[in-house]
Amino acid sequence: MHKKILIILLTATVIAVTAVFMLVAKYVFYNDYIKRQNSTIKFKNFINIFDEALSHYNPNEDEYEDESEFITKYIKPYAKNSQIILTKNELGENITSLKFSDGAELYIKRDMCYLIYFDLNGEEKPNVEGSDKFRFILCLYPNACKIPVNKITAFDCTSRKNYDRNKLYGLCKYYGTHCSQLIEYDNWEIKYDYPMNTSY
Repeated sequence: MHKKILIILLTATVIAVTAVFMLVAKYVFYNDYIKRQNSTIKFKNFINIFDEALSHYNPNEDEYEDESEFITKYIKPYAKNSQIILTKNELGENITSLKFSDGAELYIKRDMCYLIYFDLNGEEKPNVEGSDKFRFILCLYPNACKIPVNKITAFDCTSRKNYDRNKLYGLCKYYGTHCSQLIEYDNWEIKYDYPMNTSY
């Protein structure tokens, strides 16, 4: 009789522990899914703002001398409830950034093209390439890198035409600076197997 009670208690304990583990696993996977979805929404919002701004760009009329003017006159009108922030970098240079209502932030550096740095959670940590910081490029004129004109794209001057998803995944996994290429390949989505943590 005692043996049967012990077996029943052990069975009930195993079932209870299994149920708890399943609930925890379900919560963790669901939580991860929600975080990936939030990051994807931030990326798509960022890209849509640039697509909208670029659809109204006229190279004969619209030429901006510096990053601040570009953000203020060209991007801000399409970013509802955004805020322009003026700071200085480590070298003491003025930096103009645009903080979106969802907490993401971008700043732009002008070179031959506009180098765009996008941060999913603004100045908050970890500030790691591929995790919460990403690089993009926008060229308004034909360029030596042959980057598409008037289109925001992942930053890389080398040709990626022959790169499949596996190659981009490997680059992102080991070099965070390449992660924007994988996200662009995945149609600006953080997929379930994305190799970096993006819980912001």
